[in-house]
Amino acid sequence: MSRWVGALLLLAAGLLLSGCAHVIRLEHAVQTHAAWDDQRRPTPGDRFAFERSPAQQDAAVSAIQGRLEVQTREWLARWGSTVVNERAQAQWVIQLTWRHQRTWRDPWGNPFFSSPFWGLPGHDVVVTGSGQVVWLPVLHHMPSLHHERELRVQIRDATSNRIVYDSLASQEGPWHDAPVLIQALVEAAFTDFPTAPAGQRQVVIEKPRQPAIRP
Repeated sequence: MSRWVGALLLLAAGLLLSGCAHVIRLEHAVQTHAAWDDQRRPTPGDRFAFERSPAQQDAAVSAIQGRLEVQTREWLARWGSTVVNERAQAQWVIQLTWRHQRTWRDPWGNPFFSSPFWGLPGHDVVVTGSGQVVWLPVLHHMPSLHHERELRVQIRDATSNRIVYDSLASQEGPWHDAPVLIQALVEAAFTDFPTAPAGQRQVVIEKPRQPAIRP
């Protein structure tokens, strides 16, 4: 009898993992504000340049800045524009600001949860770092890390240095750092660019699941 129970448990876990292994659905809260000149706004073919603040030059954050810029460069290439190295050659200047906060969360919303050592009585499902839900009765006292990520895209007119586009995209969930998360954030921040509606809206991006990478 115990063999049958074990087999059924393994089968159920396998079906659950296979059903969750294809696509990750990422919901973003996006706030966009634009102040384009009536006769001047970006069009495919325009040239962009990246700009970093002094704090973003620091080695501790330059790696994530580099990843953000790579994904933004690829998005602009698909849109039909290029990124140049010299600001003097650009028509538009982009600054990317990144925020990532980690907190311990009870995935079941237990109001008494206060630390990673507080149990989750009565529950036997955990969320892995890559977002997969796994039924593991013997590990039902495990909370999960909750990640809050935020990307701000500010675009300046290279001639006047005036901010003409400001888009803030936020994303949260149990997923560790992975390329698809940055891709989705960039895509969400640039959704409907350059004529995105003003104000806040929800943008859903679906991406294929990839192995998580530790920061």
